[in-house]
Amino acid sequence: KKQYTLKVSSKKNIEVISRDSKGNSQLYKMVINVSVTIISDQKIIKKIDLQESFNYSNSKNKFSLNQYKKEIEENLINKISEELILRLQIL
Repeated sequence: KKQYTLKVSSKKNIEVISRDSKGNSQLYKMVINVSVTIISDQKIIKKIDLQESFNYSNSKNKFSLNQYKKEIEENLINKISEELILRLQIL
């Protein structure tokens, strides 16, 4: 059995991808990037970069929009986690 050290960094970005004629935001894109560096015996074995994104519409109800954004973020993180687990199994 080998021991590995994982260095993980992540970044979430929300960008406006569509505006109406008045300049109000209509459509957003949430992007989550995760970078994982796998280290063994003080040497970098592998670097894995993962990205997931999702587009969503703006809403006048800011409370429900914030709840929806949290759900989107959680789903994107779960997708990234599953992909990372699959990639780590082949080491």
